[in-house]
Amino acid sequence: MKEKDALVETLSDHNATILRFRDLVQKLRDENLLLRRSLEEESSKSIPGLSEAMDFKVLLFHSIHVSCLLSLLVIIVIYSIN
Repeated sequence: MKEKDALVETLSDHNATILRFRDLVQKLRDENLLLRRSLEEESSKSIPGLSEAMDFKVLLFHSIHVSCLLSLLVIIVIYSIN
């Protein structure tokens, strides 16, 4: 009789553990889904000032590029005069 009671208790504990695990998995899936949705929403938002910063970087790049070309042109003119 003791063995039977011990087996029933073990089986009951086993089933309870499985149920707790299933609950935990479901909670983690739900949380994962919420985090994914939140990430998608945040990713779709534009960053304030990003456009202006990119415009500045492009302008700076072009300014440097033009400056280098002008310097090269000056060097070529000076070299051709000599």
